[in-house]
Amino acid sequence: MPIKRTLPIASARFSRLSTGFVIAGLISIIGLGACAREDTTHSRTTVFSPEATFSTAPRAMVSSAVLVSIGSELCSGVMVTKRRVLTAAHCLEGVADASAITVRFGVDMRTSSKSRTGGTLPRVRFPLDLATFDLSADAPAEVTPAVIMDSSLRLGRGDEVVFSGYGDTGEHARDGGMFFRWGRIRYQEFLAQMDYADGHSYRSLLRFAPSNGKSSSCGGDSGGPVFAQPVLGVYHLLGVVSGGDTPCSNVSSTYVADARANAAWILEGAQAP
Repeated sequence: MPIKRTLPIASARFSRLSTGFVIAGLISIIGLGACAREDTTHSRTTVFSPEATFSTAPRAMVSSAVLVSIGSELCSGVMVTKRRVLTAAHCLEGVADASAITVRFGVDMRTSSKSRTGGTLPRVRFPLDLATFDLSADAPAEVTPAVIMDSSLRLGRGDEVVFSGYGDTGEHARDGGMFFRWGRIRYQEFLAQMDYADGHSYRSLLRFAPSNGKSSSCGGDSGGPVFAQPVLGVYHLLGVVSGGDTPCSNVSSTYVADARANAAWILEGAQAP
């Protein structure tokens, strides 16, 4: 199911990310209602590793991840140019007013004041669960757009990747999903089609399992970036989180929408990174 996380109506609670070179953003889409689209089978989330602290997160990740809020719902996302945001399509489904979209930047969204408004209507690509839109102005100087991984590079079963997001977790429920977090997951298989219990059906997803059994899948991480290391020490954007098994646990699978083969569409008409 979609793993948007529902927040209390009128709440301005945004999630984790950014400090110094780090920058995170929150996309707030006003007036779309509070449906979280959660179910007991699959929910769009990502994985959380308790010991994966902000200070140890890969720079490519923390300098490009954003938090997405749709009315009272939360998603995550990633900057792929200084103006273009990539997220999950289900996060922006039905949005018809670019001015209703706001992106906020910061590690602690309780104190973040940096923001940008939407400048273009979302472009959604079903059934691949990918969506983009442009900001009305460049993101803050601290933002470094993610580099999309080359489509010729492949994953092997067990290969480890890293993700980030702003979703809530059982341990951190007191934070209300207000802070950047990240974790590690391992590649399992390619899924030609994945059916969520909410009625959505997506294609070409990648399934990942928790790394070392220390991750938990939670709501609000939809659209969060997933990075791989095709070259040691160099992180490239593999895709964004589409969904995950619920409830949050250390055995949950995470499903990733693959950005590699869709790079041309993602960057079509965008300003240079």
